[in-house]
Amino acid sequence: MLYRAVIFTFVPTALELLIVCGVLAKAFNPLVGGLVLATFGAYVAWSVTLTQVVPKAVVTDTGCQSCWLQMAAAARKHVNTLDNATSAKAVDALLSYETVALFNNQKLEAGPLLDHKTSTQGAGSI
Repeated sequence: MLYRAVIFTFVPTALELLIVCGVLAKAFNPLVGGLVLATFGAYVAWSVTLTQVVPKAVVTDTGCQSCWLQMAAAARKHVNTLDNATSAKAVDALLSYETVALFNNQKLEAGPLLDHKTSTQGAGSI
C-alpha cells in the first residue's frame, strides 16, 4: 500500500514540480523556478511540522502557550479524514456510474456525496 502511494502520488508530484520549475526558470528567470521550489519545500515542512512534530511537543508541554497549534493540528487531521472519505465516495460513485444509471438512482447516489462535500467544506472553515 505504501509503495502504491509513493508511486502514484509522490513520484508524479515531484516530477511535475521539477518540470514546472524548469519551465519557469527557462521562461522567466532561474530565481522564479527556485522560488517556486522553495515555496513548495516550505509548505511541505510546515505540513509535516504541524501534523507530526507539534502535537507531540504540545502534549508534553504543561503550559498552554502552543494550544492553538494543537487545535490547528487536530482540525487539519479532521479535515484530511473527511477529505479522504469524500474522495473515496467520489471514486465509488464514478466506478458504479453505469449501475446507478441503469437503475436510475442518480439522486440517491448524489445525496451522500454532497453530504460528504458539505461536511468537508464546513470542517475546512473551522
